[in-house]
Amino acid sequence: MKSKFTCFIAFFLCAAVTLSTRAQSFLTNGLIAYFPFDGTALDGTTNGNDGTLLGSAAFGVDRFGNSNSCLALPGTQGVGSGVDVPSLSSLPYYPVTYSAWFVASNFPSTPSGPSTEMTLLGREQCEQQYDGAIIVSGNPDGIGNNTLDYFTGGTGAYATIATPLGAWCQIVVTIASNRAVTFYLNGTNLPIFGTTTAEYYSPNEDFRIGASSGSGCAYEHVWNGLIDDVRIYNRALASNEVQSLYSYETSLTNPAPTIAIGLSPTVTITGVAGYTYAIQRNNNLSNTNTWTTITNITLNQPVEIWADTSVNTSIPGSAQQYYRVLLDQ
Repeated sequence: MKSKFTCFIAFFLCAAVTLSTRAQSFLTNGLIAYFPFDGTALDGTTNGNDGTLLGSAAFGVDRFGNSNSCLALPGTQGVGSGVDVPSLSSLPYYPVTYSAWFVASNFPSTPSGPSTEMTLLGREQCEQQYDGAIIVSGNPDGIGNNTLDYFTGGTGAYATIATPLGAWCQIVVTIASNRAVTFYLNGTNLPIFGTTTAEYYSPNEDFRIGASSGSGCAYEHVWNGLIDDVRIYNRALASNEVQSLYSYETSLTNPAPTIAIGLSPTVTITGVAGYTYAIQRNNNLSNTNTWTTITNITLNQPVEIWADTSVNTSIPGSAQQYYRVLLDQ
């Protein structure tokens, strides 16, 4: 699970949740869509920008070893495997931030023309550079071969390093209000070449993750590999926010619960001041639909303890209760 810290505890357990990142407002400020790909293509925010699986898109093992927790794409041209997000087709081209984790299994196949590409996310159709998409470009006849690129406005910005193969990486592309484009790989700013001006020419193209538009080109530019934790903001994140996002997304692990005995079940939250956590209760682990949020707690200090005073474990025959702590975002 990503961005959702879940610790199951019986009535006598105390769960510890450890985080390392900035205040919660940074994660949610301007966040208009988030795709954790935990077995669905649904938007993890309340904005309803849900996606639909296309072609042979499936779910695979994420960077933490969790099954069915990332998007897995075969890279078969003409199939169009990916995720379609119709509600983002009219997303303004700037200011904006795109963030995604990816594994590139291979570079784009040798093009029949001057270049070809694999679409990571955005609006891409037939290699028209007015589109607006993060891609891996195959351009053996010129600069930017197998690099991470952003195309739009008849021009493009290119990272100066070749895309890593077979390894999880985080790419962040920010486009400021003045249309300046900035690239980050694993939290580090990348030098770029080419123009850094993003225009706004085609507001109604298909917005897709891992695939190009269904019209023209017959899904030629599809991703070969894995994609995860796609975030889209309606603002350009600052460099320190990008670094914090990378630190945050590399530390999303589920800590083991610790045991504590008491008349009332307690939950110890070891986290970051300013973050809000939802505490949920359930008395039937076989039914995942019966989790009930008891309270939301915003930490005022790194460690706080919450006790469920409505439960008294000393009463004979009391139903066993289970608890989980979720990072609320």
